[in-house]
Amino acid sequence: MVVVSIAVVLTGFSYAGFSSWQRKEGIRSKAYLLAATLKEARFRTIEQSVAHGVEVMDNATTGGKDLVLFKKPDGVRENVRRVDLGDVEYFDNSTKYTFEFDSKGFATAGTIGFKNSNDFYCNAVVSLTGRIRVECEDSETYGID
Repeated sequence: MVVVSIAVVLTGFSYAGFSSWQRKEGIRSKAYLLAATLKEARFRTIEQSVAHGVEVMDNATTGGKDLVLFKKPDGVRENVRRVDLGDVEYFDNSTKYTFEFDSKGFATAGTIGFKNSNDFYCNAVVSLTGRIRVECEDSETYGID
């Protein structure tokens, strides 16, 4: 009986740690998905000499957020791909929800940040020169270009 109760207690502790880790990794993976989509938009821009961009927008159907890759030939926006990000919240200091790359691959600089219900956050950051990196609350910063 004692062994069973110890096993139950240890299982409870490990589950709590695992679910916390799982929530953190969920936000981190969404930030990396955004960063990878930004990088794809930049490559498409340079390859095709057509402005491309990425926007994070509300999804009226699911109540979550969508990630939209678009291009702007002749200044008219055409959506290339839409990905459901699910239920994420914006981090309070996000300055832009749309990034565009001009025909040379230079970007509008800014940050899009996501957080979960425990306020763990990750940011996807774009510099004026088009450098893209992910910064997370646990001090991990990764450049992906």
